Amino acid sequence: MIPIWRGGGLTEAVRLTFTEQETLNWAKSKDGEFARQIMNWNNFDLSVCRSKQHQLKGRCMIWIVHNDERERYLEQLNQRPKSNR
Repeated sequence: MIPIWRGGGLTEAVRLTFTEQETLNWAKSKDGEFARQIMNWNNFDLSVCRSKQHQLKGRCMIWIVHNDERERYLEQLNQRPKSNR
């Protein structure tokens, strides 16, 4: 048997409000995991956007696909007629 303190451990039981429980459930859901991935994929980009808020006038691009898929996505964007952009 592995002691709790070696296996990642358990924490003390805590009572959550209904809203906190809903938030925790969402964070552990596929949507919550995807939101976390979006934040990780755009960490550098978002810090650049935050530092240049005035220049960007409220606009900032974020990636919603993993780095491995961006090249294919950019190729698709470049193939679109300019009137659709």
